[in-house]
This record gives sequence, structure tokens and C-alpha cells, in this order.
Amino acid sequence: MKVTIALLSLALAAPALADKTEGAIPGMLIGPKLGIVSFPTPTVGAEAKVAGWFGLSFDYGYVPDFRVKEVTAGWSNWCAGAKLFPFRGSFFLGALYGQRSLKLRLKDSSGLDADGRATSRYLAPELGWRFLWNSGFTMGLDFGWQLVTQKSTRLDIPTGFDAQKEKDAQDLIRRAANQGIPVLGLLELGWMF
Repeated sequence: MKVTIALLSLALAAPALADKTEGAIPGMLIGPKLGIVSFPTPTVGAEAKVAGWFGLSFDYGYVPDFRVKEVTAGWSNWCAGAKLFPFRGSFFLGALYGQRSLKLRLKDSSGLDADGRATSRYLAPELGWRFLWNSGFTMGLDFGWQLVTQKSTRLDIPTGFDAQKEKDAQDLIRRAANQGIPVLGLLELGWMF
């Protein structure tokens, strides 16, 4: 957290180019970005800023399988975004459309495995800041909330699986598909040319 605060202080103190609107493509800046400190997943993506007023982005995030007690989980997320820079500066208002997917494997006491997946499509209003230096280096900060628009769940339970664990797995998959969650980009770094 101290690193994020220090980088934000640096970004606010350094001269940003609010009027830089042209790069390799006339009237547009485009480049890669990394969501280093992001929730729900770290991300890799690309971003464009058009005429200083509008922005477009695409991000992909992935958390490889990890295990907590008898549950193994993994997470992936993609989203496309549109941004409006109302003051032609760093501040923006935007919206994301994306899909998140959570996969689970739950083991019961007899060693049987239940596999599940919760997939949700969402819209996420967001606001944030994209600081842009003369060199093309960018640093961003954004906040949003995923509003679930479509969901699907799948749970494969083998015969003989513990009944209480089955109920727990169903509840967990259902909650994962239905629940809106925050979108936080606390440290996003990029390069626009």
C-alpha cells in the first residue's frame, strides 16, 4: 500500500500531458498495460486514447489453480472497456463489459472429487485516473463494481460424494455466479505511443 501511495504522489507531482493526443497513429495513443496491483486478478492488456477525450481498453487476468484445505480453485477474467475523459486530462468515467470464470474442485473425506464452474457476464461502471508523461509512460488507478447480467453454473458430483459437502459446493458455486464484486486497479502501468 505504501508503494501505491508513493507512486500516486509521484504521479500527481510530475508533469502529465493532458493535451497529448497524437502518437504513432494520427489522433490516437495506443499501447500495452499491466495491472500489477488489481482485483479480482492481475491483468495484461492494451489501451487506446482517441483525441484526448475517449479511451478503449481490453484486459485479461488469470489466477492459476491454488489450494486451500480441501478446495482447489482457479480464476480467469476478461473485459473490454470504454472511457470518457470529460476534462481531457487524467480523470475518466467508464464502463466495462466482461466475463469472469471461477473453477473449483472439492474433495470429500473419502477422496472423491466434485468439479464445478461459475461463469458470469457483467457490466461494470468505473471511474479512475490515467496519468500520462511526455515519454508515453502511463500510470493508472481505477475503481468499479461488476453488476452480473448473465450467469451459468455447472457442478459434477460423483456418486457417493458427501451430502453436506455437495450442499456446500452448490452454495459456493451459486454465490460465485450471482455476486457482484469490486474491480480495483490500484497500480496499472503502461506505455502509450
